[in-house]
Amino acid sequence: MNDIEMAFTLAQESHGDQMYGDKPYIYHLQEVLRLCQEVGLPIEYQIVAILHDIVEDTKCSPERVKRLFGHVAWEAVNHITHLKNEDYFNDYLPKVKENDIAKNVKLFDLLSNLEHAIINPSKYGKLIKKYQKALFILMR
Repeated sequence: MNDIEMAFTLAQESHGDQMYGDKPYIYHLQEVLRLCQEVGLPIEYQIVAILHDIVEDTKCSPERVKRLFGHVAWEAVNHITHLKNEDYFNDYLPKVKENDIAKNVKLFDLLSNLEHAIINPSKYGKLIKKYQKALFILMR
């Protein structure tokens, strides 16, 4: 099993029955991965694309990520994990910008989320401005 397959296995196992709108959560992870692959980002970015929500949204520990995928992936996942005590715009996004892998994966995560919100405005329309502002902050 290669690292991408191993990351998907861990993500499916960890996210379980979680949903992304009306689709299984793995759909969102595949979308973020696809965007990373389309621009030719290296394997480390692709692994983090699959694992970007694993610590934040599941019981998977950062230590397990480090043990399975190494220090580079672990560090990027730590930077992209939004902690409960972090203000999204003042604490979290500046932390994401400190790590190139986390920053690039987060940009694609936000693009995926923005597209989802635009397609489903009655349910997620209020998040559009948040995603736009976050994209602006990460790109400057």
